[in-house]
Amino acid sequence: EKKPLSPPVGEESDVEFFKYMWEPVSDEFRFKINLVQEDKITKRQALSNVARIFDPLGWLSPLTIVAKLFIQKLWVRQSAWDEILPNEFQEEWNDFKKHIDVIQQIKIPRWIKSKIGSELEIHGFADASEKAYAAVVYLKSESSIILLTAKSKVNPIKNKKTLPKLELSAAHLLAKLLRKVADIFNRPHKIYAWSDSTITLGWINNSKNKDKFIRSRVSEILTLLLEAEWSHVSSKDNPADVASRGVCAP
Repeated sequence: EKKPLSPPVGEESDVEFFKYMWEPVSDEFRFKINLVQEDKITKRQALSNVARIFDPLGWLSPLTIVAKLFIQKLWVRQSAWDEILPNEFQEEWNDFKKHIDVIQQIKIPRWIKSKIGSELEIHGFADASEKAYAAVVYLKSESSIILLTAKSKVNPIKNKKTLPKLELSAAHLLAKLLRKVADIFNRPHKIYAWSDSTITLGWINNSKNKDKFIRSRVSEILTLLLEAEWSHVSSKDNPADVASRGVCAP
């Protein structure tokens, strides 16, 4: 059974690693950390902790992608489930844990602060690194810009993609995310999609590429977001950059 997005007042979601909470007084969402302390980590313990991260809207994507990449390293190493991991993995996991307490300070407003009848702008950003790719969506109203949702994926171990194809995969991920968000709002809105990859934007503007992977992704992007305006954004101004590379909270 799926858990509700907003737990009842005074209650917390049943998660041991990250607890996703709603503050009814301030009408804000926040996260509570409750880490299991281990002297030595095993593959089973690491995977169990990562699986407990409850972040349905992807607000912690810059952090969770670090955890996903860590698990991917364990699969590549082919560690036994209950084997104590080598020191380099222990240090990497401990570094991840000790930097995440600051997550409890993050508060995200539930109300998007828009007026009835006002036009909304939905802005989505796509980015990729050699290890992962990500998409993030914001809602712009007359009085505010609110983070709505984000999603990130790692570059698969098998059939690794080149960076240009990862950038296209990020745009494809963004198209699906934007479509879901746009369909929720039953009111006038405009959709803007942004990428810092000129190659990706070139592919989107030319749907007749000979490469099957490129052609199929572009076709679906155009089908999903026929009304969207695709534009270029510089890498330093692309908010999806941090989710594609990963970062531990300072």
